[in-house]
Amino acid sequence: MAEQKNGESGSSPASRGGAGVYIEGELGAYYLLALLAGTEPRGMPGTKLTIVRFQGIEQGYAMDDLILEGISRAGDALLEIQSKRTIAFTRKDATFAEVAVQIARTQKRDLPDDRHLLAVATQRQSKSISGPYQDVLLWAKAAESGRQFFDRVGAKGVASDAMRTFVATFRSNLLAAGVVDDDNVIWKLMRRFAILVFDFESIAPLARLHALALAQQVLADKDISRAESLWSELIEISISIAKVGGAINRNELRAKLVERGVRLAGDRDYRPARARLADLAR
Repeated sequence: MAEQKNGESGSSPASRGGAGVYIEGELGAYYLLALLAGTEPRGMPGTKLTIVRFQGIEQGYAMDDLILEGISRAGDALLEIQSKRTIAFTRKDATFAEVAVQIARTQKRDLPDDRHLLAVATQRQSKSISGPYQDVLLWAKAAESGRQFFDRVGAKGVASDAMRTFVATFRSNLLAAGVVDDDNVIWKLMRRFAILVFDFESIAPLARLHALALAQQVLADKDISRAESLWSELIEISISIAKVGGAINRNELRAKLVERGVRLAGDRDYRPARARLADLAR
């Protein structure tokens, strides 16, 4: 998936290759597994995936590498993901500035802000990303207003210098991208934003281990040992769909896998049954 996009005119999905294509294929495969298994996708709490879309710039998505459509108790939900192999979120980080431009260009959809989410998926973890940056984004989600959020960030002895620097940099990048300088406007964008780390390039990638465990759950009992094979098939499917900027739903994905000789287990979504049991217990 491309590191840079032309936000005005778009580009051919087939031209968006590069050295990281296989790694990006793993990211797509990760979410295809969530679609296949009916599990909650990372970055979309309380949601069940219905469609995974790749390279959605032609459909007007600014954060366009992966677009996840799903359904939650509150209704339809959407997550736009931009994949960046490395991003530091620092003042001098040009990649962070590019992401801010994409956030600023995100089009308003017919969804409330809390169900239209934005994220960067990155391959590289850091102490700042896993600590203060994630913490302050949680603060943004928990705050009831922009004033409350920025007052908390600015309070001495409450927020750390790393938190304040991240928020100030995020704000200055958004302003440079044309966002109005208003506490509530900035806060509303920040509370929709998430940093998702996928360690596919590490020596012992936890993201891949999680994916293989999920792959075992969706395979027929006799084929549980073929989790690695299913993972490879999903990577190939992910890359092939991304080349044409397409989308896929669960039934289409199952059909593709069956055509490739993959034997899948029956549906294992027990949530409706559990909900009925909970109602009976009341």
